[in-house]
Amino acid sequence: LSHQTQFALQNLTLLLDNLLLWSRLQQDKIRIEPKELFVDKLVYKALKLFSPLTDQKEISIEVGEEIEEEVLFGDEYMLEFIIRNLLHNAIKFTPKNGKIKITATRDKEYVTVAISDSGVGMNKSMIHQILNKGEGFTREGTENEKGSGIGLIICKDFVEKNGGSLRIESKRGTTVSFQLPLPKS
Repeated sequence: LSHQTQFALQNLTLLLDNLLLWSRLQQDKIRIEPKELFVDKLVYKALKLFSPLTDQKEISIEVGEEIEEEVLFGDEYMLEFIIRNLLHNAIKFTPKNGKIKITATRDKEYVTVAISDSGVGMNKSMIHQILNKGEGFTREGTENEKGSGIGLIICKDFVEKNGGSLRIESKRGTTVSFQLPLPKS
């Protein structure tokens, strides 16, 4: 399959997954089953899924060593979805030969996972629309990949349902981070 076709199929699959989840979320049909989760396992699972896309766009991925030590408390399916969507967005909006960095930091109560890219970024209006109004918007990636913004809205909802918060910062490129509680000891 061509580069464009692979992106289109992956985008369509994620969009359908997002819409089904969105529907179930709105009907309160998703049960949260929190448990201890290793950040590195979640990240590497998503990276493996998207390695053909990062290879084709020649995007370098830097994963901070600290993620191997971090454990957070949340619903596994929701966290896989969150990391998969945030990474997919970073790939979609990062140009050829760009960079993505994945880090994790911890304070007394929370682990924060951040995915930063060297992509096209978002303006304040886009960030406000997603975080405050819960509205998606159509936007093309650097290789004409389609984007609806629905994935980020669902990510925000999932993070909040797991007792955390989601933040978006964009100057040069974009950093999307989410903060979730540490496992209860």
